[in-house]
Amino acid sequence: MQRREFIKNSALLLGCCSVLSGCKQEQDAIYKKVERRTLNGISFPLISLGGLMSYPVDGVDINLSDFKKAVDLAMKSNMNYFDTAYAYKYKETEEKLGEALKKYDRKSYLLANKLSVYSVKKKEDVRRIFNEQLKRCKVDYFDNYTIFNIVKKNIEKYRKNKIYDEVLKLKQEGKIKNIGFSGPGNPGVFKEVVSGYKWDYCHLKLNYLDWKLRKQEELYKIAQKRGLAIFVTEALRGATLLKLSPDIEEKIKEFNKNETPASFALRWAASKKGVISVLSDCDDIKQIKENIETFSNFREFTLNEEKNASKILNMVNSKGIIACDNCGHCKQVCPQGIDIPLIFSIYNKYKLSSLKNRQEIFIKDYEKIDKLKTASNCTNCTSCLKCHQHLDIPNLLKEVHNAYLSVKDARRV
Repeated sequence: MQRREFIKNSALLLGCCSVLSGCKQEQDAIYKKVERRTLNGISFPLISLGGLMSYPVDGVDINLSDFKKAVDLAMKSNMNYFDTAYAYKYKETEEKLGEALKKYDRKSYLLANKLSVYSVKKKEDVRRIFNEQLKRCKVDYFDNYTIFNIVKKNIEKYRKNKIYDEVLKLKQEGKIKNIGFSGPGNPGVFKEVVSGYKWDYCHLKLNYLDWKLRKQEELYKIAQKRGLAIFVTEALRGATLLKLSPDIEEKIKEFNKNETPASFALRWAASKKGVISVLSDCDDIKQIKENIETFSNFREFTLNEEKNASKILNMVNSKGIIACDNCGHCKQVCPQGIDIPLIFSIYNKYKLSSLKNRQEIFIKDYEKIDKLKTASNCTNCTSCLKCHQHLDIPNLLKEVHNAYLSVKDARRV
């Protein structure tokens, strides 16, 4: 090769390397690093993917390829805390999460799991279930372990089976780093659960819609007084605070034109003192990226934004929405198979909309539901009245169906 050709080819090669390097830098820039907070020497991301129990689900089968993409994006963005549970409807989430994480060094991510009081029939069940969870997740310890569904009607079962004591043994064996609880929505029960036990953290449902309405503020103050670290759930109240009417969204943008309903609600929760991480379920990669953007440039709520949240709360409440958080428990126990969360979601979308054709959209969305699973098929069996939001679901289903009939009749005129 002649010198001139050598120099020319070398220049081309260097140029290509430079371009490739630039592409890599541009690619790496996508993976912003989210803010972190510390509990007992462990650094947690301020935002996490929650349990990934709803992302992405097709029927009852989880698309492992998409699931892995979500986990990989989270890991690259420092959003490395994952939370799952033995009692979720889609139990394979434990196995799929373990499969998605197995390529990573165990010390590079934080993994949490939960034990439902309802799953324990005798104290020996605690260790049996725990070992099953370790096996499904392909790990030998959990960073956080939450005893959940500790509510008034089963607190005696919780005590009788010595659930806390059994979980504490596992912690003493080095298989759990932090023990927490969730469930009590009643301040009296919350105080009772906290008393007499050494907890590292609690899960609290915190969102600006329920702050006053469902005694969240009172529960939060108890946790603060006891010095409990807080992991936030339901910051978006299911999907209720995710899609709001244009007038409300305009109010949300009052202090930041780039603010979205999701970022507003998540920042509101994350700005509370004592919060370690906000567990946010996502439906797609786009939502995960939005969360990463919000928490890699995290701004705590100002006093003016807090006042704005109160005004937005009044605007949302004035729409007459149903306070469903889309947990899906009612759908699981309904003998008729009525898709209750979907029905309420469609209704709330209609109530929050300010579009001129909102009635047409409401009718169209409602009629897409399987005819055997619409609100009119409710037999008032009351199975769904175990709702943890204390909703009178049978009557609310009637309300939605009557609204559908009324809107349809009005459009015929």
